[in-house]
Amino acid sequence: MLGVSGVPSVIQFSLMLFLPESPRWLYLKGNKSQAISVLSKIYDPERLEDEIDQLAAAAEEERQRKNAVRYRDVFKSKEMRLAFLAGLDFR
Repeated sequence: MLGVSGVPSVIQFSLMLFLPESPRWLYLKGNKSQAISVLSKIYDPERLEDEIDQLAAAAEEERQRKNAVRYRDVFKSKEMRLAFLAGLDFR
C-alpha cells in the first residue's frame, strides 16, 4: 500500500529528465543560443522575437539589480540592523 504512493513520484522524476533547462537560466548563464532554441519550441515565430527581447531586458535588469545591492547595504539603516538581530533571536 505504501509503495503505491511512490509510483507518481517515480513517474514524475523520470519525465523531468526530458524537460529542457529554463530559457531564463540559460540566458543568464550566457547560453543564449540554447535559450533561443528552447523558446522556439514554446512560442510561434511571430511571437518569438518579442519573447527574446523581454528575456534580454529582464536579464539586463537583473544584472544591474544584482550589482546594485550588497550585503553591507542592508546594515546601513538602523531599522534593518534591528530587524536582522530580531530575526537571529527567533532562530
